[in-house]
Amino acid sequence: MVIQLTDEQLKYIEDMAKEHGYVNPVDFMMAAIEAFDEVDEDEVDLKAEFREAWHAAMTEEGLEDARQVVADIRRESSKRVTHGII
Repeated sequence: MVIQLTDEQLKYIEDMAKEHGYVNPVDFMMAAIEAFDEVDEDEVDLKAEFREAWHAAMTEEGLEDARQVVADIRRESSKRVTHGII
């Protein structure tokens, strides 16, 4: 099998391999696959996590989080303009 990666993807994998103590990126990828296979599916309920995230995004809870992020961005932007950074 051949897997084609962009230069950025290959660099990321090589960096992650080194960070985790692997000399060979292929060994790192094989270890990652084996670790993924060992995850107990009962521990991770992706459907439940998705439902929770979707509910938050579609309700005021999600809107409040989004409003806070936008407010933080605006506050940081105004600081940069005020201090002559931009």
